[in-house]
Amino acid sequence: MADYEELLKEFSETSRERLRAARSFRRELGAHSSVPAISIFGYGLKTIQSIWVERNSQGGWQKVEFSMEPKGDGTIPEYSTILKGSEIHPVQQYHESLYIDNEVKMRLKLELTRA
Repeated sequence: MADYEELLKEFSETSRERLRAARSFRRELGAHSSVPAISIFGYGLKTIQSIWVERNSQGGWQKVEFSMEPKGDGTIPEYSTILKGSEIHPVQQYHESLYIDNEVKMRLKLELTRA
């Protein structure tokens, strides 16, 4: 059991480091694109919008509640998918299937081959 708990603790710290790095990178990018961009994203599918965590007196997680709404692609909520100033291209598709969606592939082909 101690090995599992140690592994879980290590994984949690690794995840926190990755989240910090991602947050820092996102801040470096800014809120607007400096080149023409398209925000392609999934919509209309149940997606976690927020998480509420209740902690015990030692700081451990005691209770976790997820708020889910049909406002995303099952992984990423819509509000975090659109880069300000970009064209938007919503597709009713799950996150892990966006790259094989025919509408998405056609849009990418048009954008990449446009003269």
